[in-house]
Amino acid sequence: DPLTSGSIRVDGRVGLVFQFHHLFANRRALDNVTLAPIHALRQPVAVATTRAVALLDELGVAHRAHAWPHELSGGEAQRVAIARALAVDPGVLLLDEPTASLDPARRGDLAVTLRRLAGSGRTLLVATHDLEFVRALTSDVFTLDRMYGQIGHLIPGTGGGGGASDPAANAGKGPAAARRSPSTRSGTAQNHSTFSGNRRIQRGRP
Repeated sequence: DPLTSGSIRVDGRVGLVFQFHHLFANRRALDNVTLAPIHALRQPVAVATTRAVALLDELGVAHRAHAWPHELSGGEAQRVAIARALAVDPGVLLLDEPTASLDPARRGDLAVTLRRLAGSGRTLLVATHDLEFVRALTSDVFTLDRMYGQIGHLIPGTGGGGGASDPAANAGKGPAAARRSPSTRSGTAQNHSTFSGNRRIQRGRP
């Protein structure tokens, strides 16, 4: 049955990765990542810096820690933005059009990163037009009607939320989709958006 109403409640912190990253231009990569932990969470500078360096290293951009945003490539800026979002240890991570500015190689790198994040117990909610990319990562995709905001038909995913499919090879055209982590479901629409995570969303309830 199509989903027609409901709500999703999130307990805890939410991280957001913007489509165009929106790193603070007046701060180096490392400072972008430590900003929220220091000023919002009141973490000691040493603690926030250690965590930020570890995140940048995990995402493969530790060597760019002291670079200014304008010195980063698109893929590097995106990974710094992901590190910044993860620095507050969010239970839910939102990503807007994560493949929009990536070439096929970087798209494959992103797929590996998203699989790892989803497998770590985090819920990912991704808005994207890249339906094939999302299908290769998730078990199911729901389409969302852009005009009426209704969940539409179910499109089976080909990755099973962590399968062997290669999103870099399969990614391409397609509406926005919603992706979820291992053994979860996703949703998209005519302008597709994706949900990803490790807790099923059932009729508006987490």
